[in-house]
Amino acid sequence: MSTALAILPKVWACQSLHEVVKPASPQPEPEQQQPEPEQTVAPSLAFYRKYTEAMLRRYMRLSMEFGRAPSLLGREMFRGKVTSCRVTGFDDVVIFVHDVERCIAKLNGIQQRFVIRIAVQEYTQDITLHQASAYIAMGIGLPVLFALLSQASRFRWAATTGAAVYTIFLIGEILILPLFPAQPKLGPVFFPVTHLIPAKFPILILVPALALDLFWQRARNWKPWQIALVSGVLFVAVLTAVEWPFANFLMSHASQNRFFGTMYFGYNTKPTSDSFLRLFADSDGGATLYLGLLRTSIYASISTWIGLAFGRWMRGVQR
Repeated sequence: MSTALAILPKVWACQSLHEVVKPASPQPEPEQQQPEPEQTVAPSLAFYRKYTEAMLRRYMRLSMEFGRAPSLLGREMFRGKVTSCRVTGFDDVVIFVHDVERCIAKLNGIQQRFVIRIAVQEYTQDITLHQASAYIAMGIGLPVLFALLSQASRFRWAATTGAAVYTIFLIGEILILPLFPAQPKLGPVFFPVTHLIPAKFPILILVPALALDLFWQRARNWKPWQIALVSGVLFVAVLTAVEWPFANFLMSHASQNRFFGTMYFGYNTKPTSDSFLRLFADSDGGATLYLGLLRTSIYASISTWIGLAFGRWMRGVQR
């Protein structure tokens, strides 16, 4: 048998058992013991038991913190870290993907949407750009980088240059990758693919980066907390003003061309998905949107302050 059988002698990651074994009763005399029914297991699936346990622990913790049970219970019962090993066999990959899809299919609609949003779906995909969560994610991660580049390099257009590199790189992918033929090597295939699939069109972070560079050039004598406060509000205002209407364009048929590349889909894109139908996923509006953007401004200000402080520290480092 395999190494996994020696490591996991009692618990198996198997498809099903033909017979269910009842809990053991008090041990009878040796002559009265009945032979245990033969169990049918899939030894190759034993390798994935620890991955399954890790996935279930994480899912249970997230689901309980989502509202099924007190979050404290989840933190105490389940570990946050697991070990892993590399799996290189193609058949191993197929088995794992198939089993995960079967498990997800058994969840109800709300649970599936929650798992997809947390574990699969990125916050800044084009179909999520009418949600406050997308701007919150960008407000946390981007200002700290822009402020860090600006302070550490002392270059007047540091944020603009960094955003331009990101934009040019992704547009280059859209223009170049579809020129190379490719085909799916793993199923199920929901959408026929005959070439390499590029990334989505880049977020228009170039515009808020330019606005921040212009503002920082005029606020050199301000206090750091004043710069951070205004920078957070400016970043969110400019980003929302340019990205929100641009997201409408990305959902339209006018964007389905070689430059914007919204007609490229991965092989696992279902015809009924929001991405394929070019529909926004749960657009926010009203008080939800305004409160979300307010939170984004606060997070962006804190992020900018951290970037400014760390950039000044890096600038003072000497060999």
